[in-house]
Amino acid sequence: MPAKSRIRFVIRLALVLAVLVPVSACQDQDPLAPIPPRRGVPTPSNVAVVNPVDMNTAGEVWGNQFGQIAGTLEDANGTTHAFLWTPTSPNGTSGDSVLLDAPSSGGGAASGLNDFGQVLVNGLDGVARLWTPSSPNGTVGDFTLISGPYGALVGTDINNRGDVLVNGDGWPTNRCPTTQHPYVWRPPTPNGNLGRLIDVVQGLGVFDNPCGAWGNVLSEEDNGGLEVSGYDDWGDDHIWGVTELDAPLAPKLSWLSWNGTSWTDTAIEGRAIWFYGGDSKPLGVVLTYQWDFGDGSSGTGSGDGSSGTGSSLNHTYADNGQYTVTLTLSDGSGASNSTSIVVTVANVPPTGALSVSPAPPSEGSYVLTIGSVRDVPGDLPSVQEALDCGDGRGLQSAGTGASGGSLNCTAPNDGLRTVRAQLRDKDGGVTEYASQFWIQNVAPTVTVLSAPASITEQKLYTISFKFTDPGVLDNWSYSVNWGDGTSTSPISVSSQGATISASHSYRVDRRGGSRSTTYLVTINVSDNGGASGSAQRTVLVTTK
Repeated sequence: MPAKSRIRFVIRLALVLAVLVPVSACQDQDPLAPIPPRRGVPTPSNVAVVNPVDMNTAGEVWGNQFGQIAGTLEDANGTTHAFLWTPTSPNGTSGDSVLLDAPSSGGGAASGLNDFGQVLVNGLDGVARLWTPSSPNGTVGDFTLISGPYGALVGTDINNRGDVLVNGDGWPTNRCPTTQHPYVWRPPTPNGNLGRLIDVVQGLGVFDNPCGAWGNVLSEEDNGGLEVSGYDDWGDDHIWGVTELDAPLAPKLSWLSWNGTSWTDTAIEGRAIWFYGGDSKPLGVVLTYQWDFGDGSSGTGSGDGSSGTGSSLNHTYADNGQYTVTLTLSDGSGASNSTSIVVTVANVPPTGALSVSPAPPSEGSYVLTIGSVRDVPGDLPSVQEALDCGDGRGLQSAGTGASGGSLNCTAPNDGLRTVRAQLRDKDGGVTEYASQFWIQNVAPTVTVLSAPASITEQKLYTISFKFTDPGVLDNWSYSVNWGDGTSTSPISVSSQGATISASHSYRVDRRGGSRSTTYLVTINVSDNGGASGSAQRTVLVTTK
């Protein structure tokens, strides 16, 4: 059956019940009295609709002061279709009807009719739509989709101005994962096809309030307000008032910054800033929030402004500076308004970790490193790293960027050493690190250069050696233990690396008839820090 198939209807007033009669049986009857306007409630049961195309009426039907009738028909396949019957002349007894099947809806059911000829239709796709004629009480018009912030809405009533009562999901809360809200969809001009959505009941799902409420009947506007009759999920009946229906949008915008442990009013780069906006009035209007953060990025959200849900976004700035943040509110009816604030984002100095290798360091040398360098993306590539070995030269350039840097340091003597690291970003942010440690003393290393393996007694035995020490500022002394119960006295030296020689004469112990003796020669070198090193050789002494 075509979407706009015309169906001839004849209406007759019956005293007791609705009687379905053929068209021909009505031709000789007296004209019917006009149908009383019954917007939002079913027409009286004494109205009969003749359907010559084998469709049956299903559910409620509505009439208006022009004499139009809206209702629901069911075809042979059981699919329902909303229809609008319009008399040829006001309150006439003959006319034409159109099926109001929205594209892609699969059919639907009428849920209300007003005096302008607007029909509220709930599609079989679960979406509420408002059909608005191109002219009052016309038969040609267009559909307006009425959707909520959390999906589809179900229409329940419409008044003569074109305000529509719908029900659907609302904002979830900690106590109620899902909430049910009644909404009023209101066009800025009467019987328009664009409108703002107003949440009728505030605070559902919070504190001790119920999780859901439903609206059944919408009043006509009176003294700038509407009334919605309905009930909540606790079974209590209510009449809710809706005021400030056409108040202008008045955006408000605030922010807080996360400093790592708490929210503050100081914004810093690289840390989340919580922007939240709203509309000082009208309370409950479902809004679309368009954010411009002033750094080339943007965001969107939706909510009713009272709960803050959807009206807040987190944003992190990659670099310090002043940014103009703009919030634009729109309400779906074409109305919008904007407000802006300037946010000054402070610079954050870079951070890193100072380390020394080996740890603890010893006389000679060690490596100082600044690593794990971190900063915001806008600063990190150009972070300058400098290191101070604590040797009096001061800070030395060690690298740039995230990879960090290293510096080789010399330690000519043991003792307490203070080292430093400095990180500097392009915006002048500086972080310094300092560390103290004790450079460990290292014992001299003794190397024997020459020593005879054997000699005859009373001949001079000479051993030559040298020593090295990474503590180049140390003072040293050496002694030789000849292994025969005698040794040299300590001899002081002020430099290292030179060849040192010592000589000694041995005698063989002939007791027991022995003709040779082996002696262990030990060289000891000590520094002024108490560390000592040694080397040994054996010598075989024989008789002549």
